[in-house]
Formats: sequence, structure tokens, C-alpha cells
Amino acid sequence: MQPHTLRTDALRSGPRRSGFTLIESLIASVVLAIAVVGIAGAIGASFNQTTELDQDSAAISVARAMLEEVAAKPFASSTSSSKASAGNLDRSTYTSVADYHGYHDANPFTTLSGQTVDLGAGYTRSVTYTVPASVTVGSTTTSLSDFGKITVTVTSPTGRDITLSRLITSVSMAR
Repeated sequence: MQPHTLRTDALRSGPRRSGFTLIESLIASVVLAIAVVGIAGAIGASFNQTTELDQDSAAISVARAMLEEVAAKPFASSTSSSKASAGNLDRSTYTSVADYHGYHDANPFTTLSGQTVDLGAGYTRSVTYTVPASVTVGSTTTSLSDFGKITVTVTSPTGRDITLSRLITSVSMAR
């Protein structure tokens, strides 16, 4: 009979304990932290884009309303009589498109009917109206233009400019 010896193989071949080791837990924690940081960054970027989109939509709405208001006034072949450029910012007194040249205001905005549109702090709006001194079509040049361009610019709180323009004419179209 051989003496009983303790063999290390016998110790290793016994039942293995289940569970995570400390190193496995640390690796899992690091992988989870990296995933959370990546997802948080994507959510933050999405939130910023949504905010800018909301601001742009509001700015476009205010710019369109002003553009329609200006285009509804009678055509003017010059901006020399602009009431806004002369310091009169009361739009209810404007009688032609030219009166809006140089107009500017800040939030809250007011419609011609007196309603207030409050988009929040930081929005500004300005209007320019330009009429070319002459227009050349083919070989014919006119000394006075029958066309004008209205441009409305709304600046959002983040500094983004939304600019809408429309060409107008004094020529009436008949069919």
C-alpha cells in the first residue's frame, strides 16, 4: 500500500465555484460605463438638434407672417420714402412696401391686428426692401424697375439667421 499523498490535481478537479471574479466585474463595469457615455452623448446631441429645429420653425413662422404682411401692401418703385428708415416703427401707418424698408423689432412680436406672439427671449426680426435702379431684359433696359425684393430675416436665440425673400412686381397679370 502506498502512503496517502495529497495531490494538487485532486484539488483542482473538485467542483468549481460559480460567480464573477473581481477582474470580470471591473471589465463589465468599464464596458457598461462606455456604453452609457455613448448613449448619453447621442441623447444630448438629439436634444440640441430638437431645440434648434423648434427655434428654426418658430423663426420661419414669424418671418412668413411678416413677408405676407409686407407683400400685401402696394408696390413702391423706391425706398426713399421708407417710414421705418425714418424711425417710424408703427406698422399700422405703413401704406406701401417701401415703408417696411429698415423695419426691425424684437420678441415679443405684434401682428397688425394687435395680437402678441411671444417666442421667448432672444429673437429679432428685420425687413429690407430693394428695387434695382434699372432692369435689362434682352437688349432693352428700363430706367425704372417694375420689380422689388422683400427680405425678412429672423435671428434665433442661438444666433442662427432665417432669411425669406420674395420678388414682387407692379405689373398686373391678366388672363
